[in-house]
Amino acid sequence: MEPFLGITILSFVAVFINIFMTNLLIDKKKARKLYEKLREHQSKILEAYRKRDMKKIKELQKNLQEINEVRLEFMKTVQIPMFVSITPVIFILAIIGKLYSGNKAVVELPFSLGIIEWLHRHMTCGFFKVSQNCVALSGAELGWIGWYFICSLFFTTLLRAILGKPY
Repeated sequence: MEPFLGITILSFVAVFINIFMTNLLIDKKKARKLYEKLREHQSKILEAYRKRDMKKIKELQKNLQEINEVRLEFMKTVQIPMFVSITPVIFILAIIGKLYSGNKAVVELPFSLGIIEWLHRHMTCGFFKVSQNCVALSGAELGWIGWYFICSLFFTTLLRAILGKPY
C-alpha cells in the first residue's frame, strides 16, 4: 500500500475513534450546565468592572471559591474523557511511525512551504539527530507527520460537520 494512502486511512481511523470516544464519554448536559454557570459568572464580573461597581465586584469575588469548584468540575467533565480518547490515537501514531518513518517524502505538494523545510532540517536533522545521514525534505515534500497532520485536520473538520458538532 502506498504510504500516503495508508497514512490517510489510519488518520481517518484515529480521528473517528477520537471523536466517537469523546462524544461517548463526555456528559454533554453536565458540561453545558457547568459552562453556562461559568459564563454567567464571568459576564457578571465583566459588567461590574465596566460599571466600576466595586460593591458588586466584591460580592462576586466572595463566590470565587464556588466558581473555582465549578471550573474544576467542568475541567474534569471535559478533559478526563479527552485524555482517555487520545490513548488510541497515540497507539495509531506509533504504528504509523513504525511503518512509515524515515527521511522519505510521503506526499509532494505542488507548491513549496518554506516552514516545512526549515522544521525538517532543524528538528529532524538538527536537534533530534534521527540518523547520521539525514537528508532534509524540500519545502514541497511532506513526511508522514506532516501528511498525518493535514489528513487529521481535514477529517476532524469533515466528521464534525457531518455530526453537527461546532467544535
